[in-house]
Amino acid sequence: MAQLAAILNETAPNKPYLAAYQLTTTDAHGAIASAAPLKVAPTDDPAHPYLGVFHNPINTTQFATYLGYSNDLKTWHTLGEIHQPASQPDIRILADDSVLYAEEYNPSDRPYIRVQYYGNDGLSGLQAIIANPAVAPTNALTLPGTPSAKADGHPNSGGSITAAQYRVPDWK
Repeated sequence: MAQLAAILNETAPNKPYLAAYQLTTTDAHGAIASAAPLKVAPTDDPAHPYLGVFHNPINTTQFATYLGYSNDLKTWHTLGEIHQPASQPDIRILADDSVLYAEEYNPSDRPYIRVQYYGNDGLSGLQAIIANPAVAPTNALTLPGTPSAKADGHPNSGGSITAAQYRVPDWK
C-alpha cells in the first residue's frame, strides 16, 4: 500500500516524467488530435523512447485515454486507446520495465481512480502495453473515493486528486 501511494504521489524513486500541454498527436488514421494534457515517461525502448498518456473526448460528456510515443518529444504518434470512458491518465515506468498506470473514471457521478499494474508475464509490462495499449493488466484495483473527491484533477500530486484522498487497499 505504501509503495503504491509513494509512486502515485511521486515520493518514491522512479524514472522522471513530464506533464505537457497544447501538444498534438497523429492517430492511426493520420488525423491530428489533441494530446493534452500529456504525461510523458522516458523508456529504454529505442523504437519508443518516450511514452505519453492523454485523453480526448469521445462525446459531449466523456473521454477516452490513449497511449502515444515520440522519438523527439515534438512529434507524437498514438499507439491506441487504453480505456473509455476514462480521463486524466498518468503513467510510470518502473525500474524493471513494469508499468504503473492510473486514470480517473466516473461510472456513477462519483470519480474513482483506477490503478493498473502491467508486470512481467512473458513480455515486460512496457512491451505489452506498447504492443497493445488495451491489454489486460497483470493486476488492477479501483481506489474507493472519499467524500471530498471531485472529477476535476489528475491521479497524481500535480492535480487535485491524489492517492492520499483514497484509501489504498492491499492488492496482493
